[in-house]
Amino acid sequence: MRPHVRAAWRESQVRNPIRSGVNSAHARRLREQTNKENPTSEVRLYKRDALEYKTSTVDGTTTQVCRAIGSPVCTSMGAGHEILETVQVPWTTLYDEVIFMTEGELHIHADGKTTTGVPGDIIWLPKGTELIYDAPVRAAYFYALYPVDWAAQNGIEEP
Repeated sequence: MRPHVRAAWRESQVRNPIRSGVNSAHARRLREQTNKENPTSEVRLYKRDALEYKTSTVDGTTTQVCRAIGSPVCTSMGAGHEILETVQVPWTTLYDEVIFMTEGELHIHADGKTTTGVPGDIIWLPKGTELIYDAPVRAAYFYALYPVDWAAQNGIEEP
């Protein structure tokens, strides 16, 4: 192994003690701290047929949303799955959001531009983006957002 590659590899092992097995006492302390901050910090599986969807209404338009990850499971970020059926939803993101398209076609109209996502695409929406989610056909996506308590921070209820 070349010296600069070996040094980079060694550095990566120090930065990631959990993966490398190096400094397992530090990794154990980190895990214990995480468990104190978030008592439900074990690995979880959410089966598709067990997901619970609720109707979300914004400006008279409705979507079906499954808010799978959030408080109390996680205190920092949220995640779930949303289904839109031929709707246009005006919105301003009060959080950073990542969308992974799973079905259909979704147009995001923002800043005078249109971004179109199809299954397999990933869309990044920074906090403060004024947009319109536009689903000309049925569209579905997985989303992850931060912070999980965006609504409370802004004194509103999640739709």
